[in-house]
Order: sequence, then C-alpha cells, then structure tokens
Amino acid sequence: MTRTLPSVSRSFVQNSHETHLFLSLYSFFYYKQQSTSSKFSFTVEAAHKKGTGSVKNGRDSNPKYRGVKLYGQEKCRAGNIIVRQLGNKFHAGPGVGTGKDFTLFALRDGEILFKKGAGKKQFVCVVDAVERAAATSRKTKRRELYTPRASAAVESR
Repeated sequence: MTRTLPSVSRSFVQNSHETHLFLSLYSFFYYKQQSTSSKFSFTVEAAHKKGTGSVKNGRDSNPKYRGVKLYGQEKCRAGNIIVRQLGNKFHAGPGVGTGKDFTLFALRDGEILFKKGAGKKQFVCVVDAVERAAATSRKTKRRELYTPRASAAVESR
C-alpha cells in the first residue's frame, strides 16, 4: 500500500541529515494519525548502538637513544658524547662538559672514569689515558694456573 505525504514547506531544514530526520518524524506522525482508521502501524526506533570513538592508545613517540655511550676505562677524544640523559643522573667532573639537554661530553682527550661523589652523586671524569698490559682472558689465566691432564699424563711417563 503506497501513500503519499502531503506537501510540506521544508525551507527551515538546512542539510540532508536534518531533511531525513524531518521526513522520518513527519511520516511517523502522519501515519500514526492515519493508523486509527486502518490497521497499518508504523514505528521509528532510535539507534541503540554506541558511536565509534577513537582509540585511546594509538600514539607512540620516537626513540631518544639515551644512556651511557662510553664506559669506564674507554679512550675518548675531545667532543665525544659520553652520556645522553634526562636530568642529571651523572654529573660532569673534570674534563667533561654538560649540554643544554644534560648530555655529557668530553672536553679533552683521555680515558673515561666514573666515580662516586658526596650524597650518592655519580661523576664522570676524563683523565689521562693509562697504558695497561694486554688484557689476558679468563681462559688464558686458568691455563696458566692449572696444567692440563693430558700433558700431565705425558710428563709422568
């Protein structure tokens, strides 16, 4: 059964969404009045689903690459970055400068030294490089201390 709605002035409706809403409400009330004489009923239901929102965890920042770049007893040259940090976790000692973002850098050539200061402060210093003997590995030290079993058996014969 097709019914036509009487013409209505829609000059006060501004966009297509409002037009659709206006026509659906108008048709609802129009058919409601007509339904008293006939057995045709028409109902309009509102949406019961929640609208979709944006994701709350959809952000990420770029990595800052903070941390210790040169460790203790490592050789450095003037200008080398020693520590990138947020705040003063490590304080600048002699031979070390501080940047505006708390970056510690070497002011002269030398060797890095980390030391404890007063009040649990940690200081980074650049000292003159110390010539050390070639570092022997743990395995080499053990071989010097203990004679291998195979060679001991050969010597006993």
